[in-house]
Amino acid sequence: MKKTKRYFIWRNVGLAWLLALGIIVGIFWINQISPFGNQNLLMSDMGTQYIPLLTALRHALVYRVFHMYTFSQSLGVSVVPTLAYYLMSPFNIIVVGFSAANVPMAASLIIMLKVATIAATMTWFLQRHFQTTQKMTVIFALGFSFCGFVAMNYFDLMWLDALIILPLMTDGLDQLMTHRRLAPFFWWLLAGIITNYYLLDLKLKCNTCSTRPVLYSD
Repeated sequence: MKKTKRYFIWRNVGLAWLLALGIIVGIFWINQISPFGNQNLLMSDMGTQYIPLLTALRHALVYRVFHMYTFSQSLGVSVVPTLAYYLMSPFNIIVVGFSAANVPMAASLIIMLKVATIAATMTWFLQRHFQTTQKMTVIFALGFSFCGFVAMNYFDLMWLDALIILPLMTDGLDQLMTHRRLAPFFWWLLAGIITNYYLLDLKLKCNTCSTRPVLYSD
């Protein structure tokens, strides 16, 4: 019985991943966005920050040349914080399979895979939380993977990692509350901080600001 339930859970997770991937591929294809056309996503932070840093990451991984300090900023600065913010996502390893000129194409592929993975992890969480294997969970997961946040910030591709980990972290919180199991929540929270500490810190700051009393003075 458990094996059958596990099969249906993973079937729905795989179905959500494939459907989300198909939808995002269709969107890119209709709009002729690389790799399906001449349009690209080199706008805002994608063109000025992510692509140069992904290109540098590819160079470091391919040629095994790693620099932890640079003189390109001011009188010199450590690049570790920059690497931790922009390049900690495991999806970024995909750039190794592309040439330096095709890193923008790799970025498009990373976005597509991340959106699909958001749907997969949310499907996993919904089935675990509501103790169901109904395919309706796939529909709700697809809605989550194409929510307004994704539509507005997809070109900030590192921010998508937080939405991948959020359902898993919430499942860990469920286990902490119901079974007093700390490890799942701790490890997924740690993964969220490592891969995208900026977005988690931003949310915490927003919540703090919304509850902090405002004092006015002349």
